Amino acid sequence: MNNYFSFITVTSLSVFLYACYLYCLQNDHLNNYSKSLRIFLALISAPLFVLYYWAFVKCSACDPGYVDDTWEINAEENNIQIESRKIRNYTPNKYTICDKCNYLVRPERAHHCRTCQRCVLKMDHHCPWIGTCVGEKNLKFFFLFLLYGLFISLYVNITIMPQFVKSIYESDESKESHQMHHAAIFISISATTTLSLALIFMVFRYIYFISHNITTIESSYADKNPYDIGTYSNWKEVFGNFQWKWFFPFNPDNFYITNYLYPLNDMYMNINNIDINDTLLSNHNFNLKEDE
Repeated sequence: MNNYFSFITVTSLSVFLYACYLYCLQNDHLNNYSKSLRIFLALISAPLFVLYYWAFVKCSACDPGYVDDTWEINAEENNIQIESRKIRNYTPNKYTICDKCNYLVRPERAHHCRTCQRCVLKMDHHCPWIGTCVGEKNLKFFFLFLLYGLFISLYVNITIMPQFVKSIYESDESKESHQMHHAAIFISISATTTLSLALIFMVFRYIYFISHNITTIESSYADKNPYDIGTYSNWKEVFGNFQWKWFFPFNPDNFYITNYLYPLNDMYMNINNIDINDTLLSNHNFNLKEDE
């Protein structure tokens, strides 16, 4: 139900704001652009809006990566360790158990969403705007939703800002006789300015997260990130191999591939090996003391 409400709300607001922009663009009172320039600006805005809304539909309708009951079998078949303790930290190459999902075995980086009442692969957060979680299977679409949302907001803001400034200095009589015109341009500017500021922060935040292969949940962890395997490799985990489809809300080439275990970086593997060797050495020295 929440998913449908979010979808209808965002769709209605998006269409309304875009309609306000087109109204401001074609209105003779609000601007002195030539007819050909107005058509050109509208034509440029159309694909940006389509890409924004397409990405929104994909990240809203796509399964974010809900965990099913096959992971316990996979752990047994591949001899993967299952960590039964509750640990709010990285659990590299270990599965965990969710006590809220009837002790469901889930892979590393999966977390339980209290809103969806399900565990999600590589869960980032639950987003009320798309009505579902952001996880392993829809992170690409969510990032493009933010990115194209930023592009269309900046584009609308820049192209009608001169007319907004012009309308401020109009006489009171003119403002009163064209209240609807001024309301449309005020709504367009206010909304796109607010969205642009919020989306700039969000886009750069997720550029950082994807580049370092961390999620919003994992960003609060104290330990070093074992999943950071290099910037390009990190982006490939989300978008697949680099190609033109990166820039469009198409399914990545690794969309149907699920990681049984995530690759770990060399630094973590070296630290892990050193820790193991130190433990063996300590045990060996302890045994020697007992023999003496």
